[in-house]
Amino acid sequence: MKTKHLFLVVILLFTGSMASEIQAQSNIKALFRKCEAMDDVEMSRIRNRDEGKEKTITGVTFKNNEQLLKEFQDACKKDEGEARFISEEKVDGKMVPKFYRFDNATFSYDVNKDGNGQTTVSATLIEN
Repeated sequence: MKTKHLFLVVILLFTGSMASEIQAQSNIKALFRKCEAMDDVEMSRIRNRDEGKEKTITGVTFKNNEQLLKEFQDACKKDEGEARFISEEKVDGKMVPKFYRFDNATFSYDVNKDGNGQTTVSATLIEN
């Protein structure tokens, strides 16, 4: 009887950890899927199928789209609780996250403003 309960607890813990791994960066992934359908967003994808493991690197670049930038920042805030590692840098006087490492993915983005006020955003998602 105790063995049966212990086995059930182990299964529940295992499936729970797998579910949190899958959902870890769900908001960021959804935003990349949205970008794929947008005409004014440049996108590239590299798939590496080495030794039975697949690694996908997806990059997006867009210019002068403050709404999409805000959506990326909001997605990061929503997924940040699941990140194992977060790197921040000071931008315009406040600390801004730029890099996230999850159990099965890595995400980074960078915002550049040129002298003419043009904003370019580059984001990369690496999925293991």
